[in-house]
Amino acid sequence: MATAPVSAAEIDRAKLTAVGLPVLAIVALPLAGLALISWRIAILAALFAAAGAASTALLNFWHPMPGNRRGMLRRHSQSKLIALVEHAIAISWAMAIVLTVAQSLVALLPMAIVAAILAVVRRRHRREAVPASAPAPLASAPART
Repeated sequence: MATAPVSAAEIDRAKLTAVGLPVLAIVALPLAGLALISWRIAILAALFAAAGAASTALLNFWHPMPGNRRGMLRRHSQSKLIALVEHAIAISWAMAIVLTVAQSLVALLPMAIVAAILAVVRRRHRREAVPASAPAPLASAPART
């Protein structure tokens, strides 16, 4: 991907589309059925499903699994910690939608947990992305003429 003749943003957009379309296909039929019963709950479910997918996508964008051609078979084996965080985010969104449908203000708690998890992960990602400052250059020798 590093040598592809496209920008990194285009690659990320394509990856997000590749992940989002199957999720949309899987969720569309149950949402349509739910809309027949309650359009309000169907809209909430769609919003929370989108938020959950976006949270997971952000987590995986910030902590990609590096790989080369030799590591193709191991490509989908991610860090155990990242997998645990991903599950915590999914469970938090599930709790949030249930509590929101029940019209409980406690629904804000799992949403705050997701926001806190993503903030910590993002802060850690930014710290890793910023290279350490280069040492000050030594005094250079006088130029030869």
